[in-house]
Amino acid sequence: MRSGESCAVTDLAIDGRCSYSPFDWATLSVSDTLRAVSVDRPVFIEGVSSLHPKLCPHYALAIFVDSDRASTLPAALARGVGLWADGWRDWFLPSADLYFGTRPELRADIGVPGRGLSPQT
Repeated sequence: MRSGESCAVTDLAIDGRCSYSPFDWATLSVSDTLRAVSVDRPVFIEGVSSLHPKLCPHYALAIFVDSDRASTLPAALARGVGLWADGWRDWFLPSADLYFGTRPELRADIGVPGRGLSPQT
């Protein structure tokens, strides 16, 4: 995020509401329909980069779900990313590697094992 840049998370934290254009997987484009979110009920922010240092101060609770990188592409393919398989391999995974190099798990209140990992005994 660049300085002064607005995003749904910061708008939600500051104003108690935000809107965004979700990605429409059926058309492989950003939806024309805005989705509105407000803090009148719990809001869950998820996904890679959600523990970005500029976003974490806005959360009441930050949970890091650690997953096995080797299972990422097969899991995405099983969800039906279809035409985006090359994008996942060539763009998403390398950018996720850069993000994970920032150690987002250290910014979480709780860490849990996810896909491909088992709980520590």
